[in-house]
Amino acid sequence: MKTFTLKFSFVLVFALAAFSASAQVVINEVDYDQPGTDTSEFVELYNNSANAVMLSDYSLIFYNGNASQLAPYDSITLPAVSLAPGAFFLVCASSTGHSMACDTFMYTSSGTSGRIQNGGTGNTAPDAVALRFNPTQNMVDAVSYEGTTPTPYSEGNGIPDTLSDNGITANVSISRYPDGSDTQDNATDFFLVCSTPGGPNCQPTATHDRTVLSKVVSVFPNPASSFVTVESKGSKSVVVSLRNILGKEVKHFSTQRSKLMLDINGVEEGIYLLFIRTDAGETTQRLIVRK
Repeated sequence: MKTFTLKFSFVLVFALAAFSASAQVVINEVDYDQPGTDTSEFVELYNNSANAVMLSDYSLIFYNGNASQLAPYDSITLPAVSLAPGAFFLVCASSTGHSMACDTFMYTSSGTSGRIQNGGTGNTAPDAVALRFNPTQNMVDAVSYEGTTPTPYSEGNGIPDTLSDNGITANVSISRYPDGSDTQDNATDFFLVCSTPGGPNCQPTATHDRTVLSKVVSVFPNPASSFVTVESKGSKSVVVSLRNILGKEVKHFSTQRSKLMLDINGVEEGIYLLFIRTDAGETTQRLIVRK
């Protein structure tokens, strides 16, 4: 994550709350680039709410970040399917080349491929996929990859080029972890991991380095139950914001030393994000709380 902000204005907090309340369904995984010809592109949706959601209320919008276009290049209105809480819905670009059954298609003609923009040479990055709530026409979720697209086609920072799909490695995609995790920042929420269309996303083997700082910051123990230590070697100050997967700050800590002990007694079990800022830089790491 490239930007760290501890103080939010009232307008930003209000906008974030409204966005989160609307995003009952999120774009959970995107595989837009495969080695050679793109034959198995897909967008996976996930219902992260507690209630069933009617998908026909939503449309997927595909955005081209080419400086000469800067416009949607395709869209699909989703079918009248009631998506259960915690369920996946798989939108495939073509009707062939998939290891799992697709729930619907961008195109129905057999063999159609290469429909989702890859970014890079010939299709200048960044590009994006967004989810529109049709009754209000508002974009309720967006994923910008290979950089940051203009509003409303991104959330916070886009996924950096170095952590986006490169079309060289087979069977990988950009995926939220855990499923449905939405802090309103693409660079924090998405990882380049194994592709799992229509199923739970792969767990990253380690937190991806967002900055050089992540290599010198230690968080232990992790998982933790009552106290957790954040240490940044050589730093003269440490500031930590503990947030839940919806981006809401749960606790805030700071010290003028290189080591900071966080009291997480009273924090419910779950997966949280530590937004860490030191005089050397900024980083984001995941914390698992177990009681």
